[in-house]
Amino acid sequence: MHHPPTDVRPSRYSFRLADNTNTNVEILEASSGFTETGFKVWVAAQHLCELLCRIPSVVSGQRVLELGAGSGLVSAVAATLGAHMTASDRPELLSHLRAVAAHGAATPRFAVVPLEWGSDSVPWPAGHFDVILGTDITYMNDCAPLLTVLSTLVGTSGAVVLLAHCVRSPEQAAGLWHTMRQRLGGVVWVYDGYDVLAACYDASRHDVQAQGVITFAYGAACPAKGTHLSASYELFREKPLLELSALVVKREERLPGMLGPFLREESDGS
Repeated sequence: MHHPPTDVRPSRYSFRLADNTNTNVEILEASSGFTETGFKVWVAAQHLCELLCRIPSVVSGQRVLELGAGSGLVSAVAATLGAHMTASDRPELLSHLRAVAAHGAATPRFAVVPLEWGSDSVPWPAGHFDVILGTDITYMNDCAPLLTVLSTLVGTSGAVVLLAHCVRSPEQAAGLWHTMRQRLGGVVWVYDGYDVLAACYDASRHDVQAQGVITFAYGAACPAKGTHLSASYELFREKPLLELSALVVKREERLPGMLGPFLREESDGS
């Protein structure tokens, strides 16, 4: 039985826009309870909100889906920036998400739908959404169900995924990057946080920017020049993580349409 926390109360967040004005949202959030992840705002969610507010064109006027929306902060902020916003999560969290969606001013309101990554089908065809967002939903070692959902939602369309990942373990972050490159059939690159990802491969680094955030981007093809994603893609092409620790990376291989390091299993033997 899923029991929501008893300390849920309004929380106000403010993020600076590119024109130096602020966007403000108020959501309903629990102040404690690590296991109640759907009721608490985590670092990656705040980081992605800051990114979206710096470049509102990422979501403005777009059909946007948030996976694992949890507290609803990212969905509320994206809605204030002009996104046609849909938030999704496990069925047991939907009542809380709906309360957040109906809370406060009309501007940040958004639709709420159930979506479990391990289910047999995704209820939308590829390209139904222009942008798919996710924050702190890649903390598990096995992300296969999530990556399957992402592949289905993107397909061969022009949809773009932004996943904000909070680094709690360098090994897990490096492994996530490797898994995404192997299992996602399009183009994967670092939209923001290149230095954080690079630090995960450096055996001499012991700090590895604890709580640092990497925002991965994924699409079926390279972003068109002049779009809001092309600048980050071109920048990452210039710095494809070449200086990597031999303790983690045995060689650097390029796959068609892919950028970055290729990790081999230690049992590879060569």
